[in-house]
Amino acid sequence: MPYLYLTLFTFLGSLIITLICRYFGHKWKIVDQPDNYRKVHKKPIPLVGGYSIFISSLLSFLFVLFFQKDLIKSEVIDPQMWALLVGAIIILLTGGYDDLHDIKPRHKALMQAFVASLLYIMGFAINKVSIPYIGTVDFTMISYPMTLFWFMGCMNVINLLDGLDGLAGGVSLFAIITLTVNSANSGNTTLLILNLIVSATLLAFLVFNFNPASIFLGDAGSMLLGYYIATISLISSTKAETALTLAIPFIAIGLPVFDTIVAFLRRWSRRVPISSADRKHIHHVLLSSGLSTKSVVLILYAICIVFSSVSYLLILKRDGTAMIFLSIILFVAFLYAKRYGIINTEQIIKRIKEDRFENKRSSLAQVELEKALHQFEKAISHEEIWEYAIPVFEAMQLDKTIFEFEDQDKQLIWKKDNWETGPITNEIIDKWSLFLKVFKDHIVYGKIEVWKVSQGTPVRDIFMQLNTLREAIAIHFERIEKEQG
Repeated sequence: MPYLYLTLFTFLGSLIITLICRYFGHKWKIVDQPDNYRKVHKKPIPLVGGYSIFISSLLSFLFVLFFQKDLIKSEVIDPQMWALLVGAIIILLTGGYDDLHDIKPRHKALMQAFVASLLYIMGFAINKVSIPYIGTVDFTMISYPMTLFWFMGCMNVINLLDGLDGLAGGVSLFAIITLTVNSANSGNTTLLILNLIVSATLLAFLVFNFNPASIFLGDAGSMLLGYYIATISLISSTKAETALTLAIPFIAIGLPVFDTIVAFLRRWSRRVPISSADRKHIHHVLLSSGLSTKSVVLILYAICIVFSSVSYLLILKRDGTAMIFLSIILFVAFLYAKRYGIINTEQIIKRIKEDRFENKRSSLAQVELEKALHQFEKAISHEEIWEYAIPVFEAMQLDKTIFEFEDQDKQLIWKKDNWETGPITNEIIDKWSLFLKVFKDHIVYGKIEVWKVSQGTPVRDIFMQLNTLREAIAIHFERIEKEQG
């Protein structure tokens, strides 16, 4: 019963604090402006949800610490709890600064890595992970990078999901409720109280964040929730329990994890920056199908309940049953993502093939280029330099190259044997050409004309290698002309 009273007390207090934070968010212009692209709100909304959750949780925990100490059943709070608080403040301030000034992704990632490193030093480490059907895998040798990846992954998947009213907060709530159940089963009263407090503050926030929202999490709030989920997962009394609890929140936040992985693959396959925004997240696709914001969020809540149930099943069964259910869910999610263009497997396969082909060709061309640069040293004529350059053109898989001298009616030509006839096919064929001036110290010796016939062949490294080649040709043309006269 004391836990129920504490939860109710925290919820009511959080409602008041959220209202106060919302007021000052408007007053101090800490708001998110609509952009008529990815954002669906039509007016400025305060980005102060993270502050309301942090302040409410901190005040409630301090109340328990000073006035209800018997609930914790411990004379001393674990030092890890103080480390958790320090890290939370740094993450909150980093996210808050990003809300106001849009810091670069790499700078935000550095701050996340710094906090993760700080907590790693304080004992928040991934040393072992329990995998169904495989057993416990020891990660002691790579514990630090694994811990960094865990912290940064949790913070960023919640951050990326924060695109609809109540979505990121609701997903986090289901994950934290799952952690609450686990802490109750483990008998860790400190964690149980902390989870109940955060759940109550998050529920109070959702009262104002559900569509139509009057307050947003902001980067400060979404990163804070991801940080909290990552941190609590690593606090445990035994190593075996830590190995288990690592999987619990990972499955509970399965929706944002899946959405983030798919977004990464989608942007990578299209050769756009991973941090770039698009409208192919799951909630965007559901919105574009004609569903209302409330309907989309409720559908995604239902999906989160399924993931949380699978996570809870893992707590109870502790075998591979939960993983079988999870595999079925992920397979269905993959089919949906493929059907509605959230993920394009053909584009991913194309990118893989293009990279393999380009890497192989680029490597062969680079070898021939290095050989040619060495042979240029002993060349005594323009024609000899051209002969040494021909293997480079062949390795680049070009079709025709011409060197046209600047002040002479003279050309050096190389072309593939089938250049005159070319490929005869009904398929669409691309033909492109490139002209490069060959010069040194304002003296122009001529120009290289390059031709290529292809069917969508990538040319990522050709320009760089051609530039290196023409610079070397210019240097040795100058040397030969000085030697000859």
